[in-house]
Amino acid sequence: MTDLFLAGGSPIISYALFIDDGNGGDFREVDGDTKSFYTLNSIIIQSGIASGASYRLKYKLRNIYGFSQFSPIATIIAMTVPGAPTNIVV
Repeated sequence: MTDLFLAGGSPIISYALFIDDGNGGDFREVDGDTKSFYTLNSIIIQSGIASGASYRLKYKLRNIYGFSQFSPIATIIAMTVPGAPTNIVV
């Protein structure tokens, strides 16, 4: 993350990720703002996500001057478990 910069030319040192409730509702913090200074390249959300549901995500970056504005909102569809194969011909 140190190859990206914010205002003042300071390297990014952490970020914060937010996700909505899957129904277009309010965003909740996943990690990185009030919880900790998040620095890894991935986050695994293990609860509160419905398979096949659509979610909106946004993030903000932090450097020595503070947090940036929020990113544009991205929409994802949560992973689903594939169904069993049918009509198998041997």
